[in-house]
Amino acid sequence: MTEKEISDKNNTLISLQSILISRATGGVPAHADYQVLRGIAMRWYYKHETQLSSIFPTLILNHRDLNSFWSEMKHKFQSYQERRQYIYANFDPILKFLEKQKYNRISIITPRIVLSNNYILDLIKKAHNRISQGDNEGAITVARTLVENIQVEIYKNLHGGEFPDYKGDLITLYGMIKKDLNLSIDKKMDERFKLILSGLNSILNGIANLRNAMGDSHARKIMPSAHHARLAVNCAFTFSQFLCDTFEYQKKGSL
Repeated sequence: MTEKEISDKNNTLISLQSILISRATGGVPAHADYQVLRGIAMRWYYKHETQLSSIFPTLILNHRDLNSFWSEMKHKFQSYQERRQYIYANFDPILKFLEKQKYNRISIITPRIVLSNNYILDLIKKAHNRISQGDNEGAITVARTLVENIQVEIYKNLHGGEFPDYKGDLITLYGMIKKDLNLSIDKKMDERFKLILSGLNSILNGIANLRNAMGDSHARKIMPSAHHARLAVNCAFTFSQFLCDTFEYQKKGSL
């Protein structure tokens, strides 16, 4: 979720909580306001039911209007304080969930060290230094690390800090972020752009497989030459820079 989405959902739930407290303590809130806000909350709930089922306020799930809510509340608790405490407790899990989403985004997105030109250039410089020192296998490993870290950070930024479950497979990881970045190939896409996106798939496949065959973290099947390593590093730079630029473009479009 974006920061705005988190804020909107939090405000909706706080408003619903306030309406229920008002009704439970002698107030006369508008039925229409409750029903409009409940509709917004329920649409979110049904879209993510599996994730939210254990934390969503049962008072919202069980009561379509304030009369239904009051029928339960007037018999359940006699004092206003008990009613307030019950309502607060009912909303607490979902509000804590949104708070966690908010602060996860702040801690991950605000610095965005990995999603920066400096980070990319630093790793590319490190890879070229390894090539100049004759460590071609190490350069390939750095290239792979770059494309992996960029994709992981983009996914985390777009999914509220959640770490992607890709089991170390770069192809699976790329498939997880392509839709978010509008990079999936479809029939309506310009043929020239299709070729470029197909090229990105080939680059990623090549880096992943080259690293497996030559990288220094696996038993080497063949020894890479400097031009092999330089190709991998330059491809990793192009791929990573394009993903970062696309991420920034999509982010600006959502503001």
